[in-house]
Amino acid sequence: MKKAIWWILFIGYAGAIFAGSSLSLRGESTLFPFPQGDKLAHFLEFGLFMFLAFKALPGRRALAYAFTVTAVYAGSDEFHQIFVPFRDPCFADWAADVVGAAVMSGVIAGWHRLASARRSRILRNYGDQDRD
Repeated sequence: MKKAIWWILFIGYAGAIFAGSSLSLRGESTLFPFPQGDKLAHFLEFGLFMFLAFKALPGRRALAYAFTVTAVYAGSDEFHQIFVPFRDPCFADWAADVVGAAVMSGVIAGWHRLASARRSRILRNYGDQDRD
């Protein structure tokens, strides 16, 4: 049941990205009103996409699969913009998407290593108490 919720969030977020990319925009994004601020938006947007993909996908290779899905979806998002008036695909946007996914992958992997080390330490300490 828990995976089903992550799948719903993941698919909903993918749909929101598609809907946002379907809007005909003129001018620069005002979300981050500074030079190349749209790259920060891409970085954050696909960092979150990566996290949701990781939580939705099953198995030991979920991190690798989630990264691949994120990079491919980001590329398809840029390709989709060819068909949207006043929008253009941009390699730099895709690169910002992939960097956001890579950073999130590192955060997830680091978090899992810390959690695993903590569990090992707790189990080791618990085992030491049994010997007393």
